[in-house]
Amino acid sequence: MAIHEVTYYQAKCDGCGRIEDDYGEYTAFGTPGCVVDMMWDSDWSVTDDKMFCEDCRPPVDEEDDYDVHGDVDE
Repeated sequence: MAIHEVTYYQAKCDGCGRIEDDYGEYTAFGTPGCVVDMMWDSDWSVTDDKMFCEDCRPPVDEEDDYDVHGDVDE
């Protein structure tokens, strides 16, 4: 039997460490960018270097960047 290693990506909250594993038909993605795109359309907050689940998401104000979805290198 042949077995090989596979790397996949999931969102992890920078606040509480929660791992999101429910993306509809998928449980993970092949690139970090796909995860960011999926989280962009969710209740999570995404910045250039942080992700927060809906429970840990900081309050959004005009001087806060947490309502801005950043780019992630793939």
